This record gives sequence, C-alpha cells and structure tokens, in this order.
Amino acid sequence: MDRNKGSRWKAKLDQEEFKTLAQGNPLKSMCAIAKELGVLDMSVNRTIKKVNGKSLVRVERPLLTPGMKEIHLLCCKALLNDLEKARANRSIIFIHEKTWPLTQCPNAKMIGI
Repeated sequence: MDRNKGSRWKAKLDQEEFKTLAQGNPLKSMCAIAKELGVLDMSVNRTIKKVNGKSLVRVERPLLTPGMKEIHLLCCKALLNDLEKARANRSIIFIHEKTWPLTQCPNAKMIGI
C-alpha cells in the first residue's frame, strides 16, 4: 500500500499482495480483509475489480446438501405411506408449502364405500 501521510491521493493496494492475502482465506469477507489492511472497503472493491476477481463469500451454494435431500425424501415417502394407510374413518389434511401441497385425502368413508 503506497501513500504518503498528508497526500491527497487515495491509498492504492498492491494487486499481487492482495491476491495472495485473499487466496489465503477465500471465504473471508472483503470487509474483514479491509480492516486487516487498515484501508477502506471501497479500496478493496476497486482492487478486486482490477484483478478481475470476486468475493467467494457471495458464491451461491445449494440450500440442501445431497445428504439432506435424501433424508427429506425418505421422510416424505414415509409420510405419504402413513397417509395412504390411515384408518377409514379419519380424514387428514397436510400442507407442506415448501415442497408440495397435499389436499384432503379421500378415504372409504368420504367416497361412500
């Protein structure tokens, strides 16, 4: 970082130095790196643009891991199984807005059998 005290020009970050610092911990936010270096956040953002990089903290990640999806699927299958095998005089209403909606399940009493 080059800047003489009292000069009116903005501090400039060395791009290569910044690259090595950012690659050391890629999941660290740019604000945290700016605090470490003692510069403004905007200086870090400008340097990122010059290097053609982007913050890896903002990379989109899936909401559910494959393991979580598998467990969710097993639970849903078990729930559907329980709904199919419900007693004839019972009416069950279940709504799970995030995955899929189920309306009222018809059973033998409702159908008139």
